[in-house]
Amino acid sequence: MMKPTRFLALACASVFALAAAGAQDAPNLRGKVKSVSGNPIEGVEVRVEGSSFVTRSGRDGTFAFVNAPKGPQLLLFRLLGYLPAKSEVRVPTADPVEVSMLPTPRNLDTVRVVASLNVLAGVVVDHKDQPIPGATVEMLAGPITTVTTDSSGWFTFTSVRNGSVLVRARKLGFSPLTTSIRLEDWRGLVIHLEPIDDKLTGSRLDDASGFGNTNTFVWRETQQRLAMKGVRAVVIPREELAPFDEYPLDQAVVRTKSGAIETSDLNAAGINICVLLNGRNTVGPSSLGTFRTEEVEFVELYPPGTEMSGSAQRYLRSAGCRRVQTPGSFTAGVFYAVVWLRP
Repeated sequence: MMKPTRFLALACASVFALAAAGAQDAPNLRGKVKSVSGNPIEGVEVRVEGSSFVTRSGRDGTFAFVNAPKGPQLLLFRLLGYLPAKSEVRVPTADPVEVSMLPTPRNLDTVRVVASLNVLAGVVVDHKDQPIPGATVEMLAGPITTVTTDSSGWFTFTSVRNGSVLVRARKLGFSPLTTSIRLEDWRGLVIHLEPIDDKLTGSRLDDASGFGNTNTFVWRETQQRLAMKGVRAVVIPREELAPFDEYPLDQAVVRTKSGAIETSDLNAAGINICVLLNGRNTVGPSSLGTFRTEEVEFVELYPPGTEMSGSAQRYLRSAGCRRVQTPGSFTAGVFYAVVWLRP
């Protein structure tokens, strides 16, 4: 007959073994795929880029990975009849990943035969996920391209070049929104606009909705700055920054795919990076570490000699910016950074 103490020890060992096995099998990456209206989408292929990890969303739209590769990962979402979606995450994730997918518009069927064309299509909705028709949507990827959303809130851009893309949506009576993504294929995008104070009228309403003269001028300056930037200048979009929200901005930037090439230049500039906030507000010599990554939408980085438009210099001429010598530059100059905060 087994002694009680030995039986108790074996029982405890079994409980601990089961608990350990359960913890080992627990998902370290999970999420849900849904439509704009919030309905779950079943059967979506969810792939961790660069790995063999792939699964499909269930009837309730959820998916999960056990032992997914740790660190920053790019999730790819695909389903026939829907525009592809992406999400950059940091594994393990504390919260479930939520992704909205959009059905492919019929008018893009003929574009599919041209493999070299990128397409960026999406929908503009309000805080209740209702479509906003007649919204102005501008894409900054070279020349400014402008479209207006249709009765269903849809917009479409074709022939979009690869790389970081800025998209601004505006509608009178709503706060404007600028979002940033990295485009390398077809892509669907959902833009939410928040209503503003309905008591505003005239020029105050125009300014709050992003149609004032100052907003228009700053946007044009940004387009010119990006169109004329030197080859070593980079734009780091929000989705690349998101997996590193717990880091100060200087540490987050060098961990991103786009920002990693600037590591040596950023280290050389240190606290002497000359910062312009939201395209028009002077900060002056500073460190990117003073900014919280979770509050930043995107960053423009211009090592010495790469800000060719002169717009940053005009704003920061009297800010006490110092010339620095960085490994990537042949001569000393000012290292400019334009930091755009999230709304």
